[in-house]
Amino acid sequence: MNNLNNNALTHSLCFNSNEDMSNKIKKINKLLNTDISRLLNNVDVNLQSSMVETLLFYVDNYSVVYAKNILQGLIYSFKYNLPSEINKYFIWSLYANIDEKNHSYFLSTKCFLKKWYELCLPGVDSEAYSYICEIRTKGKSAGEVVASMDPVKGPFTEIEIRSIAQKSKFAVKNNTLDNQIYLIIMLLITTGRRISQILNLRVRDLGGDSENEYLNVPRAKQRAHSRDLFREIKIESELWSQLVSLKDENLKFLKGISFINNESPRV
Repeated sequence: MNNLNNNALTHSLCFNSNEDMSNKIKKINKLLNTDISRLLNNVDVNLQSSMVETLLFYVDNYSVVYAKNILQGLIYSFKYNLPSEINKYFIWSLYANIDEKNHSYFLSTKCFLKKWYELCLPGVDSEAYSYICEIRTKGKSAGEVVASMDPVKGPFTEIEIRSIAQKSKFAVKNNTLDNQIYLIIMLLITTGRRISQILNLRVRDLGGDSENEYLNVPRAKQRAHSRDLFREIKIESELWSQLVSLKDENLKFLKGISFINNESPRV
């Protein structure tokens, strides 16, 4: 009786697993508007599950265009190579036989296999991963890699950041952008801190002198309304001077309305 129950349980688990994998494949096919069976048909059955999981990671975290590029690279790489496992010799063979025209396919496959291993999915051994990390290939120029991520939810490229800084500076000079908003934008760009950290800055967080300009930025992950932990971040002289001017301007205004006295304010 117990054997029957165990067999039934095993069958149920296998069925649920297969159904789950089928749903994941359908999701990838729908989002990429393609049929990944042309890839999976050339992949050993023991590798298919991990490959689908890794593909799903790219679909969920990157743009459709980038995920499609990854898929195209895999289709090309596995078209003539049918390994039962992803080991160092497979990577070496793939790298040695790729031509200049199709080099981008190798780059896509390299990124994919590296992520596969880092997701702790079975199929790519540690020697293969180490070899992948050792291979030095000509990659994309600065900004391009970030641009391949989701254009809406992903981070700005270096080109976009420079454009934001330049247009903000132009706008504040022409009085079409408030100076305080401009300084917030520049602090976000130059420090890389979160918006909540920048908005949580106080007058006393501006430290140093003309030879050592810095900000004490409160750490993000603290208890609500807590300001116990800080990180000292050096800032450019021009930005520091602008912050000092804003501080003096605000303190003068607060003193003018008797909000604070002449003693050192806790603001």
